Amino acid sequence: MKNSKTILIFLAGLLTGFVFSVAFLPSYFTERAPKNGENTASVMIDSGEKIIICESEPREGATAFDLLESCSEEKKFQFDFKVYEGMGVLIESIDGFASSDGKYWQYWVNNEYAQISSDNFKIFGGDVMLWKLTDIVSE
Repeated sequence: MKNSKTILIFLAGLLTGFVFSVAFLPSYFTERAPKNGENTASVMIDSGEKIIICESEPREGATAFDLLESCSEEKKFQFDFKVYEGMGVLIESIDGFASSDGKYWQYWVNNEYAQISSDNFKIFGGDVMLWKLTDIVSE
């Protein structure tokens, strides 16, 4: 009887945790869709010394990484990245500005700090993406 009660309490706690985690998931883990009538996505890149702005029409399934790549082709700059197996892409430099001295390239989409790699974050028409060379954000 004691084991049954313990198991029941454990399962109730597990279910409660699951319900709360789903209810409070950041929007990039939940279903996102294009904004009505919006075909282009905007990109702003801020190194602290230079700002680059571009727009692109993301193809179906496009990611934040794809949009950065499209912007680099349009504005004729290079960016460097490293692929971490099982985690994704880490941007190391954009337009000659490299991560260093505790500053790293990080990105936000629609004013929300992205907590997954850019090659895993889906982008839609109407999205606004900011890449910024800045101190680590802890959210």
